Amino acid sequence: MRILIVDDDAVFLQQLRKYMLAKNLSVDIAEGGKRALEMMRNERYDIVILDLKMPDMPGVEVLRQARQRGVQSKFIIVTGYGEIETAVETMKLGAADYIQKPFEAEELFNIIKELENMHGDAAEPVKWLKKICAGKEIFLITEMKPEKFEEGCGISARRRIWLREKPHRDEMGRTKLEVLMDSIIDFTTRYNNVAVVHEGISHLVETYGKEGVRKYFSSLYEKAKYGKFQIVVLYRSQTEKGILQSMQEMPFSLNAEEIAKIFRSTIRCTIIQFLGEYGSLSFTDMLGKINAKSSSDLAFHIRRLIAWDAVKKEGKNYELTPRGRYFADLLKLINEGEYRDPGSNVIYINGSTIL
Repeated sequence: MRILIVDDDAVFLQQLRKYMLAKNLSVDIAEGGKRALEMMRNERYDIVILDLKMPDMPGVEVLRQARQRGVQSKFIIVTGYGEIETAVETMKLGAADYIQKPFEAEELFNIIKELENMHGDAAEPVKWLKKICAGKEIFLITEMKPEKFEEGCGISARRRIWLREKPHRDEMGRTKLEVLMDSIIDFTTRYNNVAVVHEGISHLVETYGKEGVRKYFSSLYEKAKYGKFQIVVLYRSQTEKGILQSMQEMPFSLNAEEIAKIFRSTIRCTIIQFLGEYGSLSFTDMLGKINAKSSSDLAFHIRRLIAWDAVKKEGKNYELTPRGRYFADLLKLINEGEYRDPGSNVIYINGSTIL
């Protein structure tokens, strides 16, 4: 696999190149967007890691020109704080994924491997969906005709909702999202061992806007987190995946290494627990509550949690990010004796090959 890394930071380029070479990848580097376009004209790259903000040419423009020139590489967009919306926009130009600075090199490598595996068996998502749904009562919500979905995926739903068939509001004045939520609650109350299979993200966003859909999926996640049913969300494209990620309410699956980074430190666990309990605390408040050796020790762990997108600073106070709330939920479950992943009832599948 050949990789091109594009950034205006020479030190960052050399460090990341060294790491990728150690992973047995073939790596070239380009300092700036203009140089990157020259190299893509002469060489073929499987993946291009592209910084969004560069002085000579913005990453969005590099991607746009590359696509106009017929470059078929998969692009991973590297963003800074506050640039997520722009990163999501790059999905419309065909970017495969994005990652926010600061990040661990291993996290980027995992994205690369995921994109590499997309060349594999296109039937794998179907096998995965059938395995998840086996033996369950299925509630299917889909933009495509339910019969076509069931035939293509080899599943049989007890209840089906076709998003394009239902009106925006029912006779009681409820929106489609409210009707969907009520229907899901009714179904999951009526039956045991339920899987809610849900697609049609873009259709819902076009109709109700990102904020309406964010609240809808956030509510679904909360109900599934402690409930006895699973939600299987299928996204058709990287754009839809970007929409889900930008909602920042349902973290995509975390690996054991990410969880261990948090849990191997008592101070980090305590910070998350207190922020989960109080919602927002100043540094002085935390110093008085947490048994840290010194203020510098506490500051170090807060910086690590911010770098891992578990904690954010709002004004003078610190708060949990959605990922941080996930960890707070996990810690709460462990303390209560329930040894399970609070996100295990929410599953994401790339359905681009099966929808």
